[in-house]
Amino acid sequence: MFKNFFHVVTENICLIKYFLSSSYRSFAQNGEDLLLNKYFQGVKSGFYVDIGSNHPIILNNTYFFYRRGWRGITIEPNKQFNYLYKLFRPKDIHINEFVSDKEEYCYYYYFKEHVFNCLSENNLESKEIIHKIKVKTVPFDKVVNPFLEKIESFNLLSIDIEDKSSCILNTLIKLIRLPEVILIEFDYFTIDDILNSQENRLLQDLGYELFSVVFKNLFYKKTK
Repeated sequence: MFKNFFHVVTENICLIKYFLSSSYRSFAQNGEDLLLNKYFQGVKSGFYVDIGSNHPIILNNTYFFYRRGWRGITIEPNKQFNYLYKLFRPKDIHINEFVSDKEEYCYYYYFKEHVFNCLSENNLESKEIIHKIKVKTVPFDKVVNPFLEKIESFNLLSIDIEDKSSCILNTLIKLIRLPEVILIEFDYFTIDDILNSQENRLLQDLGYELFSVVFKNLFYKKTK
């Protein structure tokens, strides 16, 4: 009980520090949002879709833009964050779904470090599993297309779902509107690995080119 109380107090202190910080402080893990802010200079009311958004503020790729008037869709299957999204990001659309490229039943794994929660069975032995549940995935395009019909521009798609990123990329061709920029986390270790990957070829076929790399995060922009 004391541990749980200490965890809640610590988390709230972290949130307070974030709110009191400079308006140009990064909320992402490796400063991805600051790089994107430089790219999107002058865009005051953009639209994003954040897949695997996890916590609404801490280590989040899109909260920086929410504070600046952007709005969008956050997709996170972990329901323990729902109340925080309602509290800190009430103007976003928050969706609890397990998105993929098709409907299927699989297992969702909860880890001691919640940022690793995922549908992937790869490298499970290297992480401490707390719990797993059987879930049904939903095609990403079916989730977002009804919302994309109502907007004029789709500025940013952020994908952070461990080893299932390629499943989301497979659905892009079915989207009503493609994003201007895609930020995606890959587990490739060299530039050659990235350029020769199936994911990179798929994005090239859709008219995207790689314009930056920050650790495991790749930045693609639409050129066609």
